[in-house]
Amino acid sequence: MNKKQPKNSVAKKLHRSTNTLSNDKKVLVSNKNISKKSANKNVKKEIIKRETEEAENNEIFTLLKNSEEVSNNEQDIISNKNSDKVEEKSPSISRKRKRSDAGHIKATFDDRNHINSKLDPGHRLNIKKRWEIARRKNLSSEERNKSVTSLFELVHGNVPTLLFKNDTSRVIETCLKYGSKEQRNIIASEMEGRLLEASKNKYAKYIVCKLMKFCPEYRNKILTEFKGQVKKLFLHTEARIVLLEVYELSNAMQRSSLLEEFYGPEFTLFKRTENLNIKDLISENPSNKDKILKNLFQAIQYIINKQESFNYIIMHRILLEYFTYADEPKLKKVIEIICEHIPLFLHTWEGSQVAMLCFSYGTVKERKVMLKSIKEFIAKICKEEYGYLVLLRAFDVVDDTVSVTKYIIDQMVKPSVFKTIMQDKFGHRIVLYLLTGRARSKIYLGFDTFQLLEKGDEIRAKTSKKDPAVRTNELRKAISPALINYAKENTAEMLSNTYMTQIFCETLLCGEATIEEKRSILENIPALIGDTSNKNNIMLTYANRFLKILVQGQYQRLDNGQYKDKQDKQVELHFAPLLFKSIKNDIIFYACNASASFVILALLQDKETGSEVRKVLMNNLPEIEQAAAKDIKSGSRFILKNLGHNVKSLIKTSNDKSNVETKLNKRKRENK
Repeated sequence: MNKKQPKNSVAKKLHRSTNTLSNDKKVLVSNKNISKKSANKNVKKEIIKRETEEAENNEIFTLLKNSEEVSNNEQDIISNKNSDKVEEKSPSISRKRKRSDAGHIKATFDDRNHINSKLDPGHRLNIKKRWEIARRKNLSSEERNKSVTSLFELVHGNVPTLLFKNDTSRVIETCLKYGSKEQRNIIASEMEGRLLEASKNKYAKYIVCKLMKFCPEYRNKILTEFKGQVKKLFLHTEARIVLLEVYELSNAMQRSSLLEEFYGPEFTLFKRTENLNIKDLISENPSNKDKILKNLFQAIQYIINKQESFNYIIMHRILLEYFTYADEPKLKKVIEIICEHIPLFLHTWEGSQVAMLCFSYGTVKERKVMLKSIKEFIAKICKEEYGYLVLLRAFDVVDDTVSVTKYIIDQMVKPSVFKTIMQDKFGHRIVLYLLTGRARSKIYLGFDTFQLLEKGDEIRAKTSKKDPAVRTNELRKAISPALINYAKENTAEMLSNTYMTQIFCETLLCGEATIEEKRSILENIPALIGDTSNKNNIMLTYANRFLKILVQGQYQRLDNGQYKDKQDKQVELHFAPLLFKSIKNDIIFYACNASASFVILALLQDKETGSEVRKVLMNNLPEIEQAAAKDIKSGSRFILKNLGHNVKSLIKTSNDKSNVETKLNKRKRENK
């Protein structure tokens, strides 16, 4: 017969425990195979264990009898099947009380009379409708002002609420972009105290960037709010963009204040003078140098783990300041860390200076790692304003020209990118530097770039072993075959672009090729001259100056009607007979032309064509004299001088004519 089960959960538990105790005793007694000693010990342990459980259950029974709360809430305890202890009744009671309190608060909140209309969905919808009109680009100035003013009326006083939303943050951006100065200042004042939080937000960060751009009066306040948080902001994914915008729009003093946190906390919190850069801090107290360099090195080590931070100019500035003031052993430690990441920071001026120093101080192994890292980006680096300087430094210091050819030159001469590199403002300088070397690169690079490269020669003397002349010849041999082949197939194209014409001329003068190979290229040029009425006639374009150089076989300067050598070596191209043969019928026309006359002058002074050209010109002196009288700066005057003709009278008459013309023009202006 089954006994009635007790209703109480605690009673159920006691009932189950007493049943298990009696069953265990029966099993222990009936087990005859166990030895008496071990059986007695186990029985004693089980009996002691069950007795303690019975004592606990008796205590629970007494608690149940004496507790009024349990008796009053017996139904609640029975319904809670998962609870095994009586103490769990108290959380259920507290939850009920919390629910009742929350309901009471909600009721009182719903019963309030005042509701803020600016937080109302309808009000938000009106803002969006007006914003759709204000953000249009085809509005007139009057319509723009009217729409922005109506939009600002809804936004005013509610900027903190709209700041962090995806849709409404754009509304504030529009107000800052098209609003008046007063409206911008009001928005900026409402954002005070929230700029740091906004810069970390996915949407509000763009508003802080707009504030920096359109509210220059508030830049110092933004910097003040960022004070002490620059490091954290730089490492924050969203805030990093804001910090970059702040840095680019700040002046030199403000930039120095941003970077002070990387020098160490003492220079930000306890500084005596305002806005000192690293140079001033070290000159003020030389003992600061070690502290600053130590903190900068720690910052570099910490930031290097996040590769995306290398794309920002602040990191490049930190690296440049460290490289400027650290000694060589410290530099090599940093180079070992960052040599693989050079493509990430060579696109800025600061980053390019760091990359150039890395190539200068790097070991053979580190230089090879750097060359491998930039291999995939050569086409882009060649066309960057600062990136191409890094390649020039690599050509100067890397002794392993085989690796340079493999990782740089072979990537440059690929058919898909070679043309674009030669037509680029900076890309064509790299090709010219490989052809001419340092000797004549000043003609194309400019004084500042040439001086920058010369500064690295002192370091190169310590870190490189190969002779610079040998290195230059090896690099010239590496790029010459590609240029010769391209010039053969695309002669007209190379003479139609200014940058490519320079490369074409230097290829024929300096390229490593036989005279026969160059001759095949020179034979293509006469076909491009054509008729004098043709606009594409290279004798009448800027290309004629390069034809003059090819006739002379070297760069020369004109001094008192005579060309004087600009370089020692002269290349015998034998181009003068080919050119004279193609323009023989029109030589007088070109001799009277302002720019083409200098090509005729070069033919007149050439040994192979001088006598024939002299005969033709002597038969047509009046026309040349007339052209020289019109323009004293043309080559016609120098042709007459080489022919032994007196040009002083022509100069005097031309000067008199020019004076008369200037006087007439002056009178016309006065009459008007």
